[in-house]
Amino acid sequence: DSSICGAARHAGAIDESGRGKVTIRIEEGCDEYVGTLRHDVRSQPWGPYDDSFVVVGHGPNRCPRLD
Repeated sequence: DSSICGAARHAGAIDESGRGKVTIRIEEGCDEYVGTLRHDVRSQPWGPYDDSFVVVGHGPNRCPRLD
């Protein structure tokens, strides 16, 4: 449900101007999505989801381990 531009800004791949190029990769979904505030963009917590996308080169690009 995330905006690619919003996610890219949250990841630090683009600034508030919204200009630039990013590469995303479709990944398997995570069991949980934790909300965070990064680069003046707040993400919302979310439950399990079947698919995800990652901004290549920015962030861990994997689901967090839930112990």
